[in-house]
Amino acid sequence: ATSKTLIDLAITANPDKITKSGTYAPGISDHDLIYIVIGLRWKRKPPKIIFFKNYRNVDIIKLKEDLDTCPWDIMSLFDDVDDRLWCWEHLFKGIIADHVPSRKVKVRTENQPWMNGEVRKQLNQRFNLLNIARTTPKHSKEWKEYRKARNRCTSLIRSEKAKYWENEFIQSDSSKSFWSLVKKFKGKS
Repeated sequence: ATSKTLIDLAITANPDKITKSGTYAPGISDHDLIYIVIGLRWKRKPPKIIFFKNYRNVDIIKLKEDLDTCPWDIMSLFDDVDDRLWCWEHLFKGIIADHVPSRKVKVRTENQPWMNGEVRKQLNQRFNLLNIARTTPKHSKEWKEYRKARNRCTSLIRSEKAKYWENEFIQSDSSKSFWSLVKKFKGKS
């Protein structure tokens, strides 16, 4: 192609992200429209991991016994107040760690915009079916029910994501808002 035949251009700094390109003849003109399909992926922010103590099943009597028998008088060996505090914290936290189990939980930093009540309800149902299925053999009806629920959740989430992004792109009324939305979709802002 020469510069005389190039009328419409699609220029990109990242040609490896272009999955498809071509022309489309709308039939109302002898000038074809050009198009490109950009392969974008949603980048999720990593979850925040928090630890918390589970006081539900603590044996209070054993905890009190260990607190009573702890050698607290070791703190008198230190002259500095900060050293005494460090010693007390070290002893106390050691006893608590022995009696109160800590639990690790992943917390998503932001809610996904396509998550609605119906999706959450389906996810909870899927999780409950998984817990039931784990107690049964692999080829039982519980596992079949779980797999159906899992597939239903996957397709529901895909359709909700598609609806959300389609609606967002339809509502973008300027080039600036469009590219801002593309950045949001890619997870850059």
